[in-house]
Amino acid sequence: MWQGVQCPSQRGASGSRARRKRLIATASSCRVRCRTRRHIPQIARGLNQIQTGRHLCKSAFLRARRKADCELSGPHPTYAPAHVEISISVVMALSLFHAKNQKKNLARAAGIDCTTSSALRRKDLIIAPCRSFATPHPMLSYQHIYHAGNLADVHKHSLLAWMLDYLTRKDKPLTYMETHAGRALYDLTDVAAIKTGEAKQGITRVADWFGPDHPFTKVLDRTRSVHGPDAYPGSPLLASTLLRPTDHIHLAELHPREFAALDLAMSPYPVKCHLRDGFEMAFALTPPTPRRGIMLIDPSYEVKTDYIDIPRHMGKLSKAWNVGIIALWYPILTNRAHEPMLTALAGAHQDALRHEVRFPPARPGHGMVGSGLFVINPPYGLADAAKGLTKHFNTLN
Repeated sequence: MWQGVQCPSQRGASGSRARRKRLIATASSCRVRCRTRRHIPQIARGLNQIQTGRHLCKSAFLRARRKADCELSGPHPTYAPAHVEISISVVMALSLFHAKNQKKNLARAAGIDCTTSSALRRKDLIIAPCRSFATPHPMLSYQHIYHAGNLADVHKHSLLAWMLDYLTRKDKPLTYMETHAGRALYDLTDVAAIKTGEAKQGITRVADWFGPDHPFTKVLDRTRSVHGPDAYPGSPLLASTLLRPTDHIHLAELHPREFAALDLAMSPYPVKCHLRDGFEMAFALTPPTPRRGIMLIDPSYEVKTDYIDIPRHMGKLSKAWNVGIIALWYPILTNRAHEPMLTALAGAHQDALRHEVRFPPARPGHGMVGSGLFVINPPYGLADAAKGLTKHFNTLN
């Protein structure tokens, strides 16, 4: 049994005008379907409380925002493509007050652009996805464009390409899953990429390490023939290029803008993109069909609890999918934050392959000085391929 809250622009959506201005709707677990880019017409499955008769003052909203660690969109959320389900934990429906000053204050508190008069004249409800009070997801700020094509990407993507090429030598279909997909396609002339200079120290410098027959080189050449000489393929595009129509690809990305770019880049390929937490997707799909395949876990580690949670997550996934190749990428940091995680993983998965390479920091003060892959159920020959890559990285030090 559920109740729906519709946009107030629809007739009879939430009763009288006075009631609409005071409505606060919260949900413990909801899914929102954006049927158009301009409205969210219903909130379904789990709406458990509708409070009316209370004004939402600025201070109350700020307290709620701090508690929920929420992100608010504008009056008409446009980041979600049509017909895409967005998994959220808490949904607030609120309206701007009549008084201009009150509306400005609330808009500023909510992070809404109040420079346009049309935004201030609106009396509609604002439907905003927020974070869970019980188990909040932190606000996402990481965007891989700043680091695309760096030496860690070269390490990770070259070995991933080798594994995918190895798996496709058999005719049997396979499953590829990625928990933190990013945007899949990167322009290395982007201001963000130039700002850090990591691509210049990475793929631009070492592209000749790999021969023309290496699968990583094949994907890089194909990507640049289609998208230009400064394009760089992320792991989703790498997998989509190397895999076959009979294979199944599932990609998860939680950052709304990164997901929109991912969905666009993957539109020519038969893949399934999920706007949800990557581990939630992994737990929901394992064991996959077909059972043969590989999962790449490539978090940004901006959530510091990842170092604690990942060993537990990988333990559950390896039990549910005992024949799957599960590959974890991790940074080697000067503060050694990764070491307890690796100790726990090595103790639980003694037959796994752990491969690490070292390289100079991309710029003074940069904390990442190496890259690692921890692979459960490594395919035959991966260790030898990794040793060959180590020889190249040793020339950098």
